[in-house]
Amino acid sequence: MNRGMTLMELTITIGISSILAGLILGISRHVNETTRIRQAQTALQAWSVALERWRDKFGEYPHTYADNRELTFDEPHDTLPAGRGNLSNLVENAGATIRVNGKETVYRFRQLLTPQTVMHDPWNVPYLYLPSAGHRAYKMVSCGPDGKSPDKGDNGRHDALDDITAER
Repeated sequence: MNRGMTLMELTITIGISSILAGLILGISRHVNETTRIRQAQTALQAWSVALERWRDKFGEYPHTYADNRELTFDEPHDTLPAGRGNLSNLVENAGATIRVNGKETVYRFRQLLTPQTVMHDPWNVPYLYLPSAGHRAYKMVSCGPDGKSPDKGDNGRHDALDDITAER
């Protein structure tokens, strides 16, 4: 009795193994991407909590500036300066002066953030923060898996379909 494998049996075994490996890799990529999307949603939710605490304290959402001008999401995206709405502007520049018992204290937005708060989305692109003109609403954006900000498509006026947003 011959105990070896024929060339046909070996070919079928390798073919089935290849198909299974391809399915597993495809599923793992999907799971990884889904995990990143959920991480971005969770981070945006953490930012929203900090923004709500600021609004509760000061009655409006924090302002953000670039090139010495205030930025809002009402402006067409192609007119905003490079790096507009970057969260580092908000964290470093947003502040308010509070008078407590006759003493003025500067209150910075970064004081509301936890050490776990991240500035970049899972694709290593900075989150964008854009308040409304009256500082009564805001929009935060993760550029999503493609890494392109909303101002990169259709002459700067088309939000990418894969962007992850949090707004109020």
